[in-house]
Amino acid sequence: MFRMYFSNLELKGVKFWNANMKQSNFKQSNLSKSKLQGSNISDSQFNQAIFIGAQLQGVNLNNAKINNSDFRGVDMQTVEFMDGEAINSDMKSINFTGANLENADFSGSNLSNVNFTDASIKNIRFISSNLSNVNFNKIDLSRVIFKDILFCGKRVVRKISNSSFLDGIINQEKRDNTSILKFLYCD
Repeated sequence: MFRMYFSNLELKGVKFWNANMKQSNFKQSNLSKSKLQGSNISDSQFNQAIFIGAQLQGVNLNNAKINNSDFRGVDMQTVEFMDGEAINSDMKSINFTGANLENADFSGSNLSNVNFTDASIKNIRFISSNLSNVNFNKIDLSRVIFKDILFCGKRVVRKISNSSFLDGIINQEKRDNTSILKFLYCD
């Protein structure tokens, strides 16, 4: 399958294991509880799609557009989402363990309770994003853009770097204090 048109379809629970659906359109489709492990869905459109609880482990989503979509609770371990867009999407409780998310844009998205352990997030953008209770364990945050984020119900308007809002609670002298985000959780 290549360049498929799945727009406005009810595809709950569908199984597309190791499928090649590159450059496909899933706009406004419901793929909740679907299983797409190992598939190539790169360069595809998922705008306004619903993927609640889907299994997307090892999926190639490079250059995909997942804007204004509902991806709550999706398992995206080891997914490839380089140069992808997930703007204004609900991505609460996603598992991105070991994922490659380099150059992705998560602006305006709800990423609360997301697990980024061992993920590659170089040059990723979190602008006006909700990052409450996010797990940034075992990753390098030095080239990540954090700006105007929502964290534990509070909006942080500036970029997070040295001389940031964290300076009052950090005891260590470091050029860049973004590593403190790894240990901030909401009660």
